[in-house]
Amino acid sequence: MRIKSRKISPKTVGFLYADRSSVVIRLEGIGEERAENQAYRWNGLERGQHGSAIFQITLQGRGEIRFGETVYALPKNHAFLCRIPGDHEYYLPEGEAFWEFLFITVHGEDALRHWMELERKLGHVFELPPKSELLKLLSGLLEDIVESPLVDSFELSATLYRMVLELHRIADAAEPIQNDMPAPLRRAIDLIRERYREDLSLEALAAFSGLSKYHFCRLFQKKMGIKPMRFIRHVRIEQAVLLLSQTDMPIAKVGEACGFSHTNYFIKTFRELVGVTPGEFRRSPEHLSFGQWKVGR
Repeated sequence: MRIKSRKISPKTVGFLYADRSSVVIRLEGIGEERAENQAYRWNGLERGQHGSAIFQITLQGRGEIRFGETVYALPKNHAFLCRIPGDHEYYLPEGEAFWEFLFITVHGEDALRHWMELERKLGHVFELPPKSELLKLLSGLLEDIVESPLVDSFELSATLYRMVLELHRIADAAEPIQNDMPAPLRRAIDLIRERYREDLSLEALAAFSGLSKYHFCRLFQKKMGIKPMRFIRHVRIEQAVLLLSQTDMPIAKVGEACGFSHTNYFIKTFRELVGVTPGEFRRSPEHLSFGQWKVGR
């Protein structure tokens, strides 16, 4: 198995929607990264992701962004807004040791409409206070997505709108959703995360959680909004997406490594949850951009 050479941050997450039509503002990716050489450079006229909007803020170090012929410095607490495609380019400038930042990329006509208005109000580059509510909101969103066993697409959209409203509030001048997960469910979810390749049964999960099968299934559905066996499929597909993104492993082997004994069933499940086949996903140029992926339910 050959691993692709591109280094990917473990704290960047891409998000996939099986049905994009039902969500008017969609998350494409979010993360914290640290650029340490001048190879880090994004040109808004050359990259894919057309129809996307980006917010990025410097946490430490310093970056730069060019809009047209104007170059802006991006020291700590300075942020920029941009849309793709666009005549802009952001990068780690010569002489700088590193640039550490938090970014979020969203997609959809509603997102682009808000970004156009925000750019008109704020300009392309602006400064945020060190403990801004916007930064707290985005940091909390990132942690929630990284740590959450399952991400709800509509709750995510609600949080994205809170982000947009906070940007408008800043232009005109949120706490992350808490998941009170009972300990028995947390034990079962941890087991699924560790042993998703195995043939886990409801009986085994219930026994491990310390609950009866009936109580376990009822509590799981209530807290997670999904049945236990379907959750296992989500975990397997998220792992499959990671292998498809970061290795050249054959599709059949990816399915097998993620707990699918039959390739056809793996492809069918992947299409159901992600919206495309494993082969179509792997051929998409965006699949290399993130270190982790989440599948919306």
